[in-house]
Amino acid sequence: MRLSARLKTCPGPRRLPALEALDQLLLTLCRHTRRFPALDPADLGLGMRSAALTAAEAVVTGLADGGLAEQLLTAARRLREVGFYIEVTRRLGFLSPATAATLLAHQQRASGEVAGLAWSPPAGRLLP
Repeated sequence: MRLSARLKTCPGPRRLPALEALDQLLLTLCRHTRRFPALDPADLGLGMRSAALTAAEAVVTGLADGGLAEQLLTAARRLREVGFYIEVTRRLGFLSPATAATLLAHQQRASGEVAGLAWSPPAGRLLP
């Protein structure tokens, strides 16, 4: 189930651009990293997908349970980790340069949207 669809079950659901961007990042990562070679000793594909999912989870948790500023920091850190994973897997030859560029574009869009939540959170106030 898509992340944005799961958010509809949360109290006060919103279709936030940050969640849409995270959803697209996660789906694109899953499509392109499922077929990494069996010789991937560090399980980079799994780490990359886990970091993206944790970023999305942090945003949803911050929106649902409060503590949005702290959760946005967690999401931003995990999205930077995704960018690092993409670059490493490209250099190892697991991703083509074109695929890596596509994934980085999704990662950068998600990072920008998450950062944007700090400036205009759902409550309409600036976070510290």
